[in-house]
Amino acid sequence: MHPKLTKAWKALPEQFRRELHTKLFSRTGIYFLSRSRNSQRYNRDPANFAGNIQQVKDTYIAEKRGSNEVNQNTERRFLDIIDNLVMKNGVTRSTFKGRSSQIVSSVLNKYTLDKREISVLDIPSSTGSASLGIREEIEKRYAVGSYILADLCFDIYYDKKRECVFDDEGNLLQVKFKRRFVTINRAHRCGLEHTRFVGIVLFPAQVWSWFLKKKYKFTGFDRYQHIRLTHPDVDTLLDDKYFELKKLDVFKPIEGKFDLIISFNLLMRRYFDDTLIKLGIQNLGRALKEGGLLVIGEDLGVTFSVFTSRGGQLMEIGRETQRPDHWLLYQP
Repeated sequence: MHPKLTKAWKALPEQFRRELHTKLFSRTGIYFLSRSRNSQRYNRDPANFAGNIQQVKDTYIAEKRGSNEVNQNTERRFLDIIDNLVMKNGVTRSTFKGRSSQIVSSVLNKYTLDKREISVLDIPSSTGSASLGIREEIEKRYAVGSYILADLCFDIYYDKKRECVFDDEGNLLQVKFKRRFVTINRAHRCGLEHTRFVGIVLFPAQVWSWFLKKKYKFTGFDRYQHIRLTHPDVDTLLDDKYFELKKLDVFKPIEGKFDLIISFNLLMRRYFDDTLIKLGIQNLGRALKEGGLLVIGEDLGVTFSVFTSRGGQLMEIGRETQRPDHWLLYQP
């Protein structure tokens, strides 16, 4: 936006700006289309193709073994590749170290668990890099008996011959060409901003994705290179049982009970509608032990709610938000 327009926009009352953004930009899909256009530009760089992840991970490990330090460019490359990976439900894998840990720290300072050792469920954990800092904050206050990194997908499969990538169910995710690569799934396609207008505008891209899925069919896991999406630092800790990986769908019943459940950057309106968000929160609530804590929110917008379980009922006990128009503050 032009500097003068930006200054004029910021001069308007905050409440007016928020309502205009919600009604004109978000609900019409204009804001979604602008983000989608920027994403398409970014996706043209073949260096961000997901088939390169293992190479970057190997470089990361070699650098750390040699000097115990990793080149910032290597870390950046890993993050850029992950940031461009969109799963079949339209959820991106974007994450980074230190994400969410400050929020978790403030929540644990305010609300306490009447236990010395606790069990933790972190969903979605993505690469697990953000969980490194979260666990450090938890261990300042409690012993951690178990820490489960949960997500819908931890593994992808790279067809080197055809230069394409599939998820662990055989769904095509990306196809690489000479000068760029194509992402099959549209980010946030199940969210409220993906309006009928957006569907019409992006129809040619949907046809192109349909064609690619027909052309690049999945033919079997044993034919492709298996790549785990976890961060190299997390891989080392998995071997030491510091973390445990578990494939979970938040919209289905969750096995087990936990003292602390953390869920950031998933149950949001940019990804899902209100009905699915409520279902996800209810499922997480049922997996919470009596007196446990459930923290749900969006860390980049510093918007979150804290719940506890009392008498088998999920109760909201705390809330903080800077972006109420972007996040469903759920009342159970």
